[in-house]
Amino acid sequence: MGFVDGELVIADEVLTPDSSRFWAKDEWKPGTTPPSFDKQPVRDFLDGLDWDKSPPPPELPREVITASLKALSRRLRKNKWEKLR
Repeated sequence: MGFVDGELVIADEVLTPDSSRFWAKDEWKPGTTPPSFDKQPVRDFLDGLDWDKSPPPPELPREVITASLKALSRRLRKNKWEKLR
């Protein structure tokens, strides 16, 4: 982040579903964690394994892949930023 010719420039991943948590406004309730639009199903699966993070990574089960694809599909269907808060 910095200024170029007086304009603020951000040169990194910012405000993407993988660097920030986005939830649909109509699904959020205080004290709850609604479904997110990111790759959290993959993270949750890998965090639950006894894996030292060395390549190659473990194979992902079909249900983990399906959950991730559903999250991506939800994000694409709700592609109106004003509904994502």
